[in-house]
Amino acid sequence: MSNDTEFRRIYARLNYTDNTKIFMFYQGLKEDVKDELIKQDRPSDFITYAKLAIKIDNQLFKCRYEKGEQRRPQQPNSRPDP
Repeated sequence: MSNDTEFRRIYARLNYTDNTKIFMFYQGLKEDVKDELIKQDRPSDFITYAKLAIKIDNQLFKCRYEKGEQRRPQQPNSRPDP
């Protein structure tokens, strides 16, 4: 189960406002996700906010992955003759 799913499951049972849930969720985010969230219009409901944070995290992961792929030197496919 993802952290987001676990968080939503637990907080669904608590009687916190969306603002409180958002604040608590934000505290656990990676710094680069926080940096990107600050550039966005902040959703007022927790579910939408969590989905936005996850979308940003996925995009950042994809960018890091693609940059890593580009930096790797190409390995020759051929094997030396015996």
